[in-house]
Amino acid sequence: MGGDYTAGAFFVTWCVKGRVECLARIDEGQSFPTSVGMIVDDEWHKTAIVRPNVTLDAWVVMPDHVHGILILHDAEATAHREETAHREEETGPSRLLAGSVGAIIGQIKSIATKRIWAAGFPAFEWQARFHDRILRNEKALMAARQYILDNPAEWERHRDNPDGPMR
Repeated sequence: MGGDYTAGAFFVTWCVKGRVECLARIDEGQSFPTSVGMIVDDEWHKTAIVRPNVTLDAWVVMPDHVHGILILHDAEATAHREETAHREEETGPSRLLAGSVGAIIGQIKSIATKRIWAAGFPAFEWQARFHDRILRNEKALMAARQYILDNPAEWERHRDNPDGPMR
């Protein structure tokens, strides 16, 4: 897990506990987020608003998992620790380095979960961990973008392996 990564491009995936298909439906190769998935989508997009050192790239909500690319800019990370600390007030303290991939994904999951419960889905849970992959060059970044773009169309084929060939 990328708990101390504070700069670079990262391909991240996190799953619903028990692989419950509640985030989106796939129809003709396209993902259509449910009300639960729209909360997750909203929290993903808030990430770049509350953390100016984060750029969001490709992203998709799948039925039981999400994929995204986060780009963290270290030069600004130190100056924006306060935004992360403010988000931690909503999510609770973290053992992870503020502004790291692990802290960011943990906060997205935590805040989304609280909103999902408040929306009437009290049984909702994420798997405890997430997967990440450092994208070390443009070729890796382009491959991750393509994987995310193609993921809904490949849903039936890769349904039991959300990490697919990217892992």
